Amino acid sequence: MKAIRAEKAPVISTYFRYGYQSQFSSTSKIFDNDYWYKSSTFGITTSISLFDGNRRKSRIHVAQTEMEQLRFQSEQKQQKAQTELLSAWQTLSNNLEQYKVNERNLVLAERVFNSRTALYTEGVTTLAELLDAEGELTQARNLYLQSLIDVQTGMLDLHKANGTLTNEYLQSL
Repeated sequence: MKAIRAEKAPVISTYFRYGYQSQFSSTSKIFDNDYWYKSSTFGITTSISLFDGNRRKSRIHVAQTEMEQLRFQSEQKQQKAQTELLSAWQTLSNNLEQYKVNERNLVLAERVFNSRTALYTEGVTTLAELLDAEGELTQARNLYLQSLIDVQTGMLDLHKANGTLTNEYLQSL
């Protein structure tokens, strides 16, 4: 914008030209130095902008609009980064909570399975009840492992949103 505003100031410039000229009537005299002579000119030019048809004003408005767009884009990116960070924190918190629940459920499923196994060996329960307990244990293990994966993914997302996702962190996993 400063450059556009500076265009209305008068401009003074100098120039210098140097060259050779010749005049001859026949092409056989082209290499004869008698027909060549040196010429040079120098001078000063001044230009003053009197009327530009509001071109400068229009270009300043365009530049101001572009600056505002860049400012809005910057604010939008900052808000998006803050939203991603907040979302990553919330997701990690939820994943940690679910992990704790699944960990307790796994411990409970192991106790139930061990209890059913002991009762089956004593002949008190049926094979169907033992198989149901084993299925519940398998499901509890699967949910536990999935919640562990979700916690690790949440931590990666949090580091990504923070901008702290580095090679060292990835290698520590």
